[in-house]
Amino acid sequence: MPVDSHEFIALVAPRAVFIGGGALLTDPVYVPGDAWQDAQGMFIAAVAASPVWDLLGAKGLGITAFPPMGTLIDTGDVAFRQHQYGHTPAPNWPAFIEFADKELKKPSGNRLN
Repeated sequence: MPVDSHEFIALVAPRAVFIGGGALLTDPVYVPGDAWQDAQGMFIAAVAASPVWDLLGAKGLGITAFPPMGTLIDTGDVAFRQHQYGHTPAPNWPAFIEFADKELKKPSGNRLN
């Protein structure tokens, strides 16, 4: 099935989604790094999928400029964060919990269960 990542992300709308990834590691303390991790491509896919949230009455990512590493973007129902520790979800857990807490506190009429 010929589809791009943004199309798969858009299928989640209008539900909340957190997209996170790591960066290429070259520091010997953390090597081996993750040379194939494409956080910028993940961000671009989130930007491209965001209009579907707007169409369905929710809020997409809200920005189009790639943020500095470690910055949590969670002004809408699509969140993004890149960390500096390669291919592991662990460094993004605190940001994910913050995003999920915010989303779960919304009235149930504002989100699709």
